[in-house]
Amino acid sequence: MLKSIDLSRIDTSSVTNMGHMFYGSGVETLDLSTFDTSNVTAMDWMFASVSKITSLDLSSFNTSNVKNMNNMFARAKTVSSERNVYIMKATGIVRRIDDLGRVVIPKEIRRTMRIREGTPLEIYTSVDGEVIFRKYSPVGEISGTAGQYADVLYKVGGMPTVICDRDHVIAASGIQKNEVLERRVSSSLEDLIEQRKSLYRTADGVKMNPIEGVDRFAVACAPIMADGDVNGAVIMLSDKDNSTVDDKTKALVEAAAMYFGKQMEDV
Repeated sequence: MLKSIDLSRIDTSSVTNMGHMFYGSGVETLDLSTFDTSNVTAMDWMFASVSKITSLDLSSFNTSNVKNMNNMFARAKTVSSERNVYIMKATGIVRRIDDLGRVVIPKEIRRTMRIREGTPLEIYTSVDGEVIFRKYSPVGEISGTAGQYADVLYKVGGMPTVICDRDHVIAASGIQKNEVLERRVSSSLEDLIEQRKSLYRTADGVKMNPIEGVDRFAVACAPIMADGDVNGAVIMLSDKDNSTVDDKTKALVEAAAMYFGKQMEDV
């Protein structure tokens, strides 16, 4: 696997969109000191899901024109940056820690962020004294493998394929990635995952849109289970009203869900 990239000769002075530029990259080091970002307006998902990089020096970045930094480091669990470019929204809510070290997350925030009872949270700290809680996604740990497996499912099954955790799409194939990646799952799919149920559409079956804002419905859907917990789903999509599932498609989706569950148990 490629460990580093020489970007020193790339002229980025006219680049305005760096969104998804290093999304899912497996490189271990990145020297971005020569990057000219003076005209960049979008850096959304720029370093999302990078799995090997442990630090980035962004001190040379000019972000004066950047308007979109959404999820710039989403799922980049090991990255620490030499420049604080995270954007956080103040809630105005203050909570005291009790004598057991517990703090209550307000119901409104739990509802908005889909934090349920038993939802795992990661704790991050910064040199500035910040303590940051972030939802932990076991499926996100294998996002690189998920992307490759989605490609295989699409080629073999012939239908667009997405793999999601309990909140968002983390991998896709056979459909524009920028259309679906990191989009929230629908409430219908959320309920299906919560109930640990599969869905295989028949000719008279009800159409379920699994992804918010995407006009595709699920033909086959199987939950990803690991250590007794449900962590997401493997879904094959269609935009045709008469699309149904056959035994081959059902077997493919079930095998993929079982594979990811095993991968997470072995992590």
